[in-house]
Amino acid sequence: MATQYYLQSATAALSASLIESRTGIDPITYGETGLTEHGIYRVVAVANPYDSGLYTTVLSYTINGDNADETWTPTPLALDTAKTNGTQQVIKAADAYFAAYQTNSDTSSAVLFSIAPQLDTDRLAVLTAKGNILRDQIAAIDAATTVDEINAIVNPPLALTATLKLARSGNNLTSGKLPALTGASKTDLTLVTTNNTIAGVDATTSFPGETGAWSGSPYTWTLKYGIYTLGTGVASSGTADYAIDWTAPITPLAINS
Repeated sequence: MATQYYLQSATAALSASLIESRTGIDPITYGETGLTEHGIYRVVAVANPYDSGLYTTVLSYTINGDNADETWTPTPLALDTAKTNGTQQVIKAADAYFAAYQTNSDTSSAVLFSIAPQLDTDRLAVLTAKGNILRDQIAAIDAATTVDEINAIVNPPLALTATLKLARSGNNLTSGKLPALTGASKTDLTLVTTNNTIAGVDATTSFPGETGAWSGSPYTWTLKYGIYTLGTGVASSGTADYAIDWTAPITPLAINS
């Protein structure tokens, strides 16, 4: 796609020829230097990161030096509409996964389940596990109270890695940190202990300490992204690191595909 330019006086992105027709300046031959003096900025395109089945969006432009960066502002759809669309999307994602087991391109996940008894043990186990995930996704979407909750179910990260550093003293969580996290922000995650569900915060201490997080052994913990379990283990006394390496159990559809 040819480069577009943001004309500040028109608050719009235009082609080079339209810029020239409106201003008398050909931004291609004029060069980059000095365009901003005329209120002309090179557009830096940014793909809409918001699922159109869950949000409407408004495109605007943010001036950043010589550039105008595309900025998308979302508004959630009505909750019932988002639930319907989200359910359809996780079913389509499951159908795409189950395609590997299909013998004909018209077979959907619903039909595949009907022939499950004919599959060998290993393939049946995989099918059952993925079917359970789809069931949980649909149930969680139905129970969701916000569109953001639905988005976390429908559009999880493809993969997430982290180092979870937990500090425990007796039954108390002193702190929980995520010094190495890729694939999500800290605020997307929750840490579940025996007695607490602790929301992540964007700070050095990702999970604040909790008195009485446990009621004695076992000192189990679970790290979650929405309904998805990223890792689980037992917190050692003192401070210890736990590696998190998670892949989405069913690859979500590409956003706005």
